[in-house]
Amino acid sequence: MPLRLLLILGALSAFGPLAIDFYLPSFPTLARAFSTDVEHVQLSLAAYFAGLAIGQLAYGPLADRFGRRKPLLVGVMLFSLASLACALAPSLEWLIAARFVQALGGCAGMVISRAVVRDLCDPISSAKVFSQLMLVMGLAPILAPLGGGLLLSTLGWPSIFVCLTLFSFVCLLAVAQWLPETLAKDAPPAPLRGALGEYKRLFTDLPFLGYALTGGCAIAGMFAYIAGSPFVFIELYGIPAEHYGWLFGSNALGFILVAQLNAWLVARHGPAYWLGKTVWFYLACGLALLLVALAKPQAL
Repeated sequence: MPLRLLLILGALSAFGPLAIDFYLPSFPTLARAFSTDVEHVQLSLAAYFAGLAIGQLAYGPLADRFGRRKPLLVGVMLFSLASLACALAPSLEWLIAARFVQALGGCAGMVISRAVVRDLCDPISSAKVFSQLMLVMGLAPILAPLGGGLLLSTLGWPSIFVCLTLFSFVCLLAVAQWLPETLAKDAPPAPLRGALGEYKRLFTDLPFLGYALTGGCAIAGMFAYIAGSPFVFIELYGIPAEHYGWLFGSNALGFILVAQLNAWLVARHGPAYWLGKTVWFYLACGLALLLVALAKPQAL
């Protein structure tokens, strides 16, 4: 896959983690700005997750019906406008609503970038490309909290969403200029009315459900950490907001390194073989983390 296309797809895939991780250090500041507590500010994160979940159900059928470019351009534009609305938010309720709309736009990049890979690559090559995309998009969780903390301490929390607006606008121009339509020209347009039937078929496909639930559990653990870590590190342990990114980025660095290892491994035994091995390792790590939480280590 050409490097330019890989970078565009990586940037589009990074919409989700970037919009989440960039503003995490600002949770205590947002609570003070809107005269509330961190728990209520976390509703803006929950709204974003809800928008991601709902939007992903829509963009798949839309991309099959209208091609990849049109829904992607609409989604990126929606993300850009909603990011600007977040920067101008006069109240927490406004911010929560704008975050929901931002997610509806942002998940277009997450969903359709994967569809583009599927259009251009076979299953084994797709696994390798997704590992390469992880290298590109994995920089977002490392750099975003660091940049967010820096912007927060120098320009205030609205500047975080202004940067997201500018980033998405650049992505919009890149998609319009360089991303071709990858849906096969001879592919018959998929009727939208058949989407519910396709989802019903998927939810009765046991192998699909097994893979989906496995991936869902892994992502759920990551999102739980994303939602709770700002409060734990910044409020309980007194980590400065501008330093929080270093702790958060260590996890993202692990994603990048293991993703590159994954590209090497799947070329030898295939994804299913390694999934059956690594899921037990994930379970062991989850149990270890639970034991640490139950031990209730004291804040420094």
